[in-house]
Amino acid sequence: MQLNSFDEFVLKIPGAKTNTFVKEDVEKQNIWGILLPILSALIPVVGVIIALVLYSQKKDESDYLKFLTNQSIWIGIGSIIPVIGIIGFLFAALSVYGNVSEKYFDLPLVGSVKIIKY
Repeated sequence: MQLNSFDEFVLKIPGAKTNTFVKEDVEKQNIWGILLPILSALIPVVGVIIALVLYSQKKDESDYLKFLTNQSIWIGIGSIIPVIGIIGFLFAALSVYGNVSEKYFDLPLVGSVKIIKY
């Protein structure tokens, strides 16, 4: 995995780190890695509900889906609180970037707190 200067900047923020997942698992859930962060930022309740439904269907099979569910919950929380709502959008942008570039960042500051263990 090649890190660029933006990746190194993100990884200096407390709580941020990269994760590795089984390639086949990521390929099966690839579209959710883009949609769930965006939905959770724009329509928090809908994004979190979809993430929880997907998680409940495959909770024993997919660590990547657990990772996406955690991201969606934190993005949803960040988007609901008006004062820090911009944080939800920043988290979503970082999540989409990390998921598309296959770096799978834990979210800065809150990433070390796993609501759903993976």
